[in-house]
Amino acid sequence: MDSLKGGEQGYAIEFYGGKKMGMVPIVVYIIISAGLAIFFQVYSMKGLAVASVIGLFADFFFVKEKAKYWKVIIKGLTQFGNSKLIFTFILIGLFTKLLTVGNIGSGFVWLSTQLGITGSGFVVFTFIASTIISMGTGAPIAAVFAVVPIFYPPGIMLGAKAAVLVGAILSGVFFGDAMSPSSQVINTTIDTQHDKQTHKPADLQAVMKARSPYLVGVALLSAILFYMSGATGAVINPAKLAIINQNADGKGLFMLIPIVILLVISFIKKDLFLGLSYATVIGLILGVVLGNFQMRDILMTNRQHELLGILTTGTFSMTDIIISSIIIVWHDCGGRGVGMLGHVVRMDFKKEGYPISNGG
Repeated sequence: MDSLKGGEQGYAIEFYGGKKMGMVPIVVYIIISAGLAIFFQVYSMKGLAVASVIGLFADFFFVKEKAKYWKVIIKGLTQFGNSKLIFTFILIGLFTKLLTVGNIGSGFVWLSTQLGITGSGFVVFTFIASTIISMGTGAPIAAVFAVVPIFYPPGIMLGAKAAVLVGAILSGVFFGDAMSPSSQVINTTIDTQHDKQTHKPADLQAVMKARSPYLVGVALLSAILFYMSGATGAVINPAKLAIINQNADGKGLFMLIPIVILLVISFIKKDLFLGLSYATVIGLILGVVLGNFQMRDILMTNRQHELLGILTTGTFSMTDIIISSIIIVWHDCGGRGVGMLGHVVRMDFKKEGYPISNGG
């Protein structure tokens, strides 16, 4: 066995039944998470996390030397890419909460009422607004939770078809995520793709430039279809417009400033953390100065001695996603050297001093 840093000895994983048993966690994860969603309507990230844990324990019983199984899994969290993903979610959670408390969605609703946009026009407007907000959040799941309660109720009141409106929201969210240099999906992808000759990671600007024409083309086609099929044809009730105006806040558009800061820094400097840091701090300052929220909205305690505010809620808002991501990383590490997952990561593990064998 090769020696490891810290005095530990290298170890190998062998499975009863051969290397194919390394796929057990993934198979169990898919079956349980799909079953929870289809039969019990459980759509939260908690269900995915539970399915992942069950999958890990299922594979545990197929390992010949079980103590080594958990050591290999834990080792995966020490890699830079995996740790970076966790901190990315934490900072994205903070920034997303900043945008939500700053009423960016209400700002877009206010703009639509000022422009007199209704029916299918509001559906297209929602598609564009969801795209912009998603570009700032950097995580599609966070963006969905942020924009659905903002645009869906007024959209129905303004004569939009419910199914088409939901489609526009989801399409805008994922289009914005695909176009955003701050997207955790894009940054994770770039970190894991390396040039065969230079072994350098993919270039963010080159990736964005290559994919943008295709994404924009699909987005334009989608917007046309949304406009053609998005209206119910119902007459807009003035009373409903009054209700929408009461919940609209033009100051929310000021939150576009930190989004622009995030996108510009992330694209030019090719550093998501640098962009999120500046955008979050400047956004908090602007929010207080411009009246989007008060100092106590950033951090406060209630009578039950609980911490509340953007910093607290934002930090913990991504907990379920972080836990799910950690466990999925464990799945990857549990399958290292075995099955479909092993071929990709086996070389990295050997470099780290972890010889992997596929027992039969």
